[in-house]
Amino acid sequence: MNRPGLYCLGVFLSCFILFGCTKDKKSLPNPVPAPVQRPGVRNYIIANNLTATVRVNIYKKIADYNTNSNLFMTCHLPPGTVYKISFNSLDTTATYYVDWYSDDYLSTNWLVFANTPSTMTPRSNDTLFPILAPLHTGMYRSVALTGYTAQTTWKAYDAFDYSYINIWGALTANSQYRTLVLKKDMSAVYTHKDASGNIVTEDYTYSFSYSGGMYVHAGFIPANSIDSFDNRSGLIASGPLPARDTIVLKCSDGLFMMAKQ
Repeated sequence: MNRPGLYCLGVFLSCFILFGCTKDKKSLPNPVPAPVQRPGVRNYIIANNLTATVRVNIYKKIADYNTNSNLFMTCHLPPGTVYKISFNSLDTTATYYVDWYSDDYLSTNWLVFANTPSTMTPRSNDTLFPILAPLHTGMYRSVALTGYTAQTTWKAYDAFDYSYINIWGALTANSQYRTLVLKKDMSAVYTHKDASGNIVTEDYTYSFSYSGGMYVHAGFIPANSIDSFDNRSGLIASGPLPARDTIVLKCSDGLFMMAKQ
């Protein structure tokens, strides 16, 4: 072979050896490491460690949490799954408000015994917000909020004295008028009419007295015209007990049956 031919063959073999050895990095004694992921693309993780599927709603402001408005983010998590939120979409100086509940609304972190809702504070990368256990299991949310709603309205339709004798028919139309609004922020508005038919509005806060089960009992502060309500009184005879859409409101002048509107 002439000299130019040998030169070309040498160049070809050199290139073949060079590229052939670097094509498969697995064959290298010291593989090139994967590039380090930039912090801006890492995630904040919400983990469902329960045995029930849950809906997680996240709000930027407590006012939005209380009214179920301006939802920032939501996810539906089966058991054992996670939801990843890019840190690029989060304000790492802020506090977020988290509301979660099972599909049947019986497991929830809604603030029925606590003073504040659950919060999420994503301060560093790969932070984990675990759903470890429900704060409350029972019919609290189903009765007071009807699931996802931010409030419920109730209206009186029957009444008894404290000897459990029916007095509804003996009451005037003004005395029969009673409404109650229960809100997600644990406030309540009670309205009734005086003897002249003027509407009287009273503001309360309420809290539940028992920490589990289907029996819902809540007291009002300050105990004034109304004292408490529950969903399992012997007066409730419409449907299986305990009820989701009927409560007994303990008033200063009697026990009033109220239906959810």
